[in-house]
Amino acid sequence: MTVSVSAHRPPGPAPWLIGADPAGPQVDAGLRPWIDEVAVFTGGSRQTVVQAPDVASTLVVRSDPRGRAELIVTGPRTRGTYHPADGAPVCFRMRVRTGGTRALLGAPVSDLADRGTPIEDLWGAAGRRLAEDVAHAYETHRTGAPSGNRLFRQVAEALRERTRAVPGDPAAGRLVGAAVRALTPAAGPAPRLSVVADRLGVSERYLRTLFAREIGLSPKHFARIARLRRVLMQAGTRQWAHLAGDAGFFDQAHLITDFRALMGVSPGAYLAGRLPAPAPCLRTVTRVR
Repeated sequence: MTVSVSAHRPPGPAPWLIGADPAGPQVDAGLRPWIDEVAVFTGGSRQTVVQAPDVASTLVVRSDPRGRAELIVTGPRTRGTYHPADGAPVCFRMRVRTGGTRALLGAPVSDLADRGTPIEDLWGAAGRRLAEDVAHAYETHRTGAPSGNRLFRQVAEALRERTRAVPGDPAAGRLVGAAVRALTPAAGPAPRLSVVADRLGVSERYLRTLFAREIGLSPKHFARIARLRRVLMQAGTRQWAHLAGDAGFFDQAHLITDFRALMGVSPGAYLAGRLPAPAPCLRTVTRVR
């Protein structure tokens, strides 16, 4: 599933969505431990941009009110949001692999949840230089020069330099990865947290602390969003009751309740394009201290 501050294409047949460029850049081997998805988006004539809830943090290039590009870090998103397509010529996003945000971006993940933070507030002078380079490349693109892939290459190079200096915590990273895999089974309900903790040889309390520190969500909230995203990936392909069972919901009523809570509309309304009124992207960003 592809998500961006400026454009999102949930899977399924919904006709109003803006899509990612299929010829977009690929994550190279040096960044693969940190970045699990890259998408370059282009504007279009469609009216509504959808952002689904997401357990991961992302680096996003978007246009500011003056038409200049800004590089924003968005933390985990706990609710779906809907925005008008603003006609930006290009936007891209890099999704940070779950559990890598704190080490890579240098901020407590819980401080980033449901917020946008300029990269310069996290990286200081290095972030300011990168933001200026991105703004220049974006302006060049608007006047007819290279595509969003150039923006991607600039940010990717800065991230590669960053990863060389990141000490990391291999043991914690492995534990987070194992817990994430356990809580997102390929089909059916996720196991109870106590079962996961026993399998991994740690306490439930430690797992909760680890999730808050490395992912920015509680394990319960993480699993809830992961279930919903599994449904969104197959929306329109089968009956809702079948999707609910496969994704780990108790029944279709459970799916509808969670879908309304996280997406603001019922599954049927979402698929039919009866979405909440779009609101402008949040331009007020959080300063991380």
